[in-house]
Amino acid sequence: MSAVGATLQSGTRVSFRCEAVVCPGPDRITGPLAGTDELTGDVVLVSDYGEHKNYFAIVTVDGIDTPLIVPVQEITIAEVQPATALKDEVEPAA
Repeated sequence: MSAVGATLQSGTRVSFRCEAVVCPGPDRITGPLAGTDELTGDVVLVSDYGEHKNYFAIVTVDGIDTPLIVPVQEITIAEVQPATALKDEVEPAA
């Protein structure tokens, strides 16, 4: 397992090269993109591959209709977004 794989979780912002995507095939995502173009998206989940733990990340990218499957070793963490944020904090009484 790579060090990145150990830290990935749902909501982690990541980046990777277009050519690193294993599914869907390049004809489904490339359009104007080249293989070396960098994509940025959010991890939906991390998946094992046989006995290899945390081998693939499923990532959503704005502008691409289907989630992308990318080997974790090809991913760089861009930023970590909190899974939940406090929306209604109680204000102290005056």
